[in-house]
Parts: sequence; C-alpha cells; structure tokens
Amino acid sequence: MEFLTAHWYYVIIAIVMVAYGVFAIVYSNNQAKKRDEYFKNNPTVSKVILEQKGDVIHSVAIHLGKIDGEYSGNYFTGNDGNYIVPLFKGTHIIELTYETTRPGVMHKRVTKTYGPYNVEITVEEAQTYTIYFDKKEEIFKIKQ
Repeated sequence: MEFLTAHWYYVIIAIVMVAYGVFAIVYSNNQAKKRDEYFKNNPTVSKVILEQKGDVIHSVAIHLGKIDGEYSGNYFTGNDGNYIVPLFKGTHIIELTYETTRPGVMHKRVTKTYGPYNVEITVEEAQTYTIYFDKKEEIFKIKQ
C-alpha cells in the first residue's frame, strides 16, 4: 500500500470528519422538524422540559424512567440538549434520576446519582413546564 502515504491518511481522516459533521447537522434538523410537527399536530399536548444545566466542571444528566408506571420512548431532545416530554392533560407520575459528574482527585471522574424519584405533575392543556433538580434540597422542582 505504497500509494497511501502519510498525507493521504490525513485527507481520509478529514473527509470522515466532514461527513460526520454533515450527518450530525442533517440528523439534528430532521429531529427538530419531527418535534415541531408533533406539537403542531397535537395542539393540546403540554411540554415538560427536563432541565439539565451543568457548568464547566460538572456535567449533568437527568434520566427519564417511567411515565405513569410504563417506560416511554416518547420524548424529544431540544436544541439546548434538554429533554422535552409531551404529556396530555391530567396528573402524571414521572420517574426521574439525576446524575452529576465532576473531575476527581483519586479517580478520573466522580459521579453522584440521586434517585430515582417519582415526581407528580398535574398538567393543563398546551402549557410548558420545566422540571429541574435542586441539589441543596436534593429534590426535583417544577416551574411553569
């Protein structure tokens, strides 16, 4: 394989990286269109946003478990990385787990997991709710 000298490897790596970037942009745009179309076709459904705010040192994740006792794959990812869960009017119980990771001293990473917690939320039609985790009180809170 003499024709693949060192500089050709760099060209191939660059092509793969550009192709991955194009794929990621197209995939993200398609997911956004599906999300927007879903909420357009279901005007009475409410949005429940699972807020995942991290910082430079800490990474944060909220894991969605069950909704009303059943596993649900019916959620979307927002443009900011937060999950958007569509719910119809009524009272729902959402199982959530909060996880935070930071750099460690003795280990590469230190992860702390809170939960799972069952969060009860009463949803009205066509509203937007935000669920976030209060680390000081170690509970999920809801704001409208």
